[in-house]
Amino acid sequence: MPENKDLQKYQIALDNREVTPPRRNEGKEKLRVIWLSGISSLILTIIILITLPLTVLSFNGLLVYASIVSLVIFLFVLLFRYFSILVFAYLYITKYTVEEKEGYYPFISIIVPVFNEGKVINESIQSLLNLDYPSYEIIIVNDGSSDNTAEVAEKLVGFQQGRNSMVKVSLINKPNGGKSKALNAGIQYSEADFVLCMDGDSQLSSNCLRMGIRHFIDPSVGAVAGNVKVENRRKFLTDLQALEYVEGLNLARSAQGFARSVNIIPGPIGIFRKRALRDAGYYSSDTFAEDADLTLKILAAGWKINYEPNSIAYT
Repeated sequence: MPENKDLQKYQIALDNREVTPPRRNEGKEKLRVIWLSGISSLILTIIILITLPLTVLSFNGLLVYASIVSLVIFLFVLLFRYFSILVFAYLYITKYTVEEKEGYYPFISIIVPVFNEGKVINESIQSLLNLDYPSYEIIIVNDGSSDNTAEVAEKLVGFQQGRNSMVKVSLINKPNGGKSKALNAGIQYSEADFVLCMDGDSQLSSNCLRMGIRHFIDPSVGAVAGNVKVENRRKFLTDLQALEYVEGLNLARSAQGFARSVNIIPGPIGIFRKRALRDAGYYSSDTFAEDADLTLKILAAGWKINYEPNSIAYT
């Protein structure tokens, strides 16, 4: 638990080392396109739901024609969207080149929110100590756990031997308030310019930070979405989850990465510029989709969001 003199770190401090967002609010333009696409799909869905039952009862008339046309249009939109995702994902993966700038290794804070993770927290932190990156710290936020999470985490507090250097491990014990508030506490405690937010039971690939941070050489990039993979696939449900990540999330992020407008940063791995988080108002606790909510707010604030397939979180 931080000392009293460290509690001041919870206050949001201005950081003059950060860059100014682009003048043109590209985030709102991208959000407009996303909303129009979603509303159009919703309207078509409503038309189908209203007219399809009438089609069963009547085999002639305008409603039958309208239902058939709307169904065809809806299916065409779905197919067009799917093949567009495939094409843009292919272009991003084949043409994506982000060069690593020699000597660009800014300090990063890794925020690890935990709730009743006493059985896995030690393994998770040990994996973080094996990251191939020269300058980072680990901030554990215990969100009012009722098991032995606090006791296990307290044994890890201090400077631990990392892969390339000593790594500082800090612990914040707070009353239970949910993942969003736990992440916000860790972010505001951190004094770094960049933070990585993850899940307490996830593990990161060793080159995760090195691959992700290079995107921030571009001063207009506010966040980088990582790649989520399911580690335990011994059950049918985990196979379905893996399929969801590959087909529904990572493939879509690759396509969105081509346009630099990723619209969902996954909870298990997201790297953020601190100023972008401040501009977006941090994580919101009044929604169940805090990851999507924060992502859209970052885009609306004018920041770009990239996708890094080599920054992997295993969950």
